[in-house]
Amino acid sequence: MLVPLSWLKDFVTLTEDEEKIAEKLLLSGTKVEEITRKDGEVVFDFEITPNRGDCLGVIGIAREASVLFEEKLRLPEPFSETVLTSRRKSINFSSVDKSLCPYYTIGIIDNIKVEKSPEWIRKRLELVGIRPLNNIVDITNYVMMETGQPMHAFDYDKIVGSLILRASKEGEKVITIDGKERKLHKGAIIIEDSEKLIDLAGLMGGENSEVDENTSTIVLHVPIYNSVAIRRTSQYTSLRTEASNRFEKQLDPNGHRYAFERALHLLKIEAGGNLASNIRSINYPVKSESFEISIERVRKILGLSISEDDLVNILSNLGFEILPSPSLNESRFEIRPPTWRPDVKSTEDIAEEIGRIWGYNNFPKKLPRGDIPTHEDSFTVDWAKRVRNLLTGLGINETYSHSMTDAKSVTNIDFDTEKTLKVNNRMTVDYEYMRPTLLIGLLQSIEINLNHFDEVELFEFGRTFSTQIDTKTKLPSQSNKISLTTTKADYFYIKGIVEQILNTMGIKEGEFVKNENDSIWTEESSTLKIDKEVIGYLGFVKAITLKNFSINKKIVAFELDFDKLIKFSSTKKIYKALLTYPTVKEDVSLIIQNNITVDSVLNSIKSLNEKKILNYGIGEIFSLEGKKSVLLKLEYYDPKGTMEDKEIVSIRKKIIEKLKKDLQAEIRSK
Repeated sequence: MLVPLSWLKDFVTLTEDEEKIAEKLLLSGTKVEEITRKDGEVVFDFEITPNRGDCLGVIGIAREASVLFEEKLRLPEPFSETVLTSRRKSINFSSVDKSLCPYYTIGIIDNIKVEKSPEWIRKRLELVGIRPLNNIVDITNYVMMETGQPMHAFDYDKIVGSLILRASKEGEKVITIDGKERKLHKGAIIIEDSEKLIDLAGLMGGENSEVDENTSTIVLHVPIYNSVAIRRTSQYTSLRTEASNRFEKQLDPNGHRYAFERALHLLKIEAGGNLASNIRSINYPVKSESFEISIERVRKILGLSISEDDLVNILSNLGFEILPSPSLNESRFEIRPPTWRPDVKSTEDIAEEIGRIWGYNNFPKKLPRGDIPTHEDSFTVDWAKRVRNLLTGLGINETYSHSMTDAKSVTNIDFDTEKTLKVNNRMTVDYEYMRPTLLIGLLQSIEINLNHFDEVELFEFGRTFSTQIDTKTKLPSQSNKISLTTTKADYFYIKGIVEQILNTMGIKEGEFVKNENDSIWTEESSTLKIDKEVIGYLGFVKAITLKNFSINKKIVAFELDFDKLIKFSSTKKIYKALLTYPTVKEDVSLIIQNNITVDSVLNSIKSLNEKKILNYGIGEIFSLEGKKSVLLKLEYYDPKGTMEDKEIVSIRKKIIEKLKKDLQAEIRSK
């Protein structure tokens, strides 16, 4: 939000230079992103956090500065006359759903003369990025930027009958003052008269009720709308304005009356306007809810021995009402926040308010106090960081892709768009669906990178989305996944990476079985299971899928459910003594049927439970006359002494007999 320093000085005396002002505001939580100069004026560019709707006006920033620099806040006088014009008028305004507009002020102003705004108004609007139009529209925008409260002026003579505020129906249309016809979703806030829609409330007025050079009477409406409804409409219509930005926040429920009177005051001075009706304010005034705080609790949170006087002074200057505790406890206060601070609701919030005004740089430098946690449950392993370090250590690059995607990408990966989570209020067609798999982004990245590199290896952590409803959250399922793609087209290479991930996470029971999910995987792929639970898939990606992504190389990949991996992870380590005696290594060449998996061979050996088999694995595999030749690598060890030949022969014989029995394996003699 842009704020000229001269406008700020209308309300508070500031003698410091702009850099010092910006620094002090920054340290109190009101961040100045940039200081610029325009037409001889110093302009601050503020970043306002969503909870501070009170700072979306110059007065709100001035209030913060007045407390920080211990200066008095000077507010502009609102309209004070109550005499109505002789041509008294009325307007019937009602709301079908009170929750859509719980607070508002409305009134009629006549005898106005629409013309060019005075120079001082035009200049300030230009400094904050608003294009001046005429004195009526400019004053409503000026007061909005000053108070943070949006408002709208309707041409009274263009209204037919009564005004009704309601939720729109699906497909209704309105032409806004920018000349565009906007189709509405169900639930947008609209205002209509007896014949037509005249306002897309909270975002932009209707063309058929806008103020023009012939306007002599206006209806000034200063509302506070339902923030969720405004946000949804803004997203659906792809329309975001200064007004909608403010209505999306929690505004002061009492601010609409002051803003109306301030605008009326300027309209009288700069447009000759006179009040032609009663000023009608709904649900005004509002009193905020009070709550009790413990002074000792505030001190403990801050780590400060702040006095009661300092605490009371800071809160009073910020507009808080401090009352004695109902229990007459001297160490407790009853606090009533000002209505412009609906975000303050607890002792912790009060502590934050005191801390930011006190100045975090003024806090004493102390080490944390308390016992060091020793319970094993207090230690949480960052498994994502460990696996990330493993993969980057292997020279594999991490990538990040958007969680939304388009229909073409979904079908390219062989997913059904009807069974893919769709975004209701998409901004563009490129972001119409929530990604069902990380492989969409990875394959897109592979395609791009192959234009520059011969070999590409990428992995990604991220959430994938499903139409299935999570029983706990009642929301669509959002699984945390890890996926990897590589042009090193070797099944055992990708399987080896998965095994290293399992080893890093302390998982010993991973099982690779024949893949039954053939959506994008070829027959040279596997399903990873742990304790019979499916964790994910790995192997070759189908040629047709690669063609859809314009990839002309073979790709192996995996996608695993990382939350499930964490469930089976373990930090326990088993330490073994160094080997005392030499080990014996040998290779055995087997011939097995093509449909027998490597894991079947390894599981068969494992089931022997032979303690003198130290290690076993597969060396190489190749096709041989309709079958496949597998090189079995074995390592034996006896902790009691050096092994003799007869022991080795005996163990080898057990292994061969077991493989023959389980898998009809044959020993390859040549």
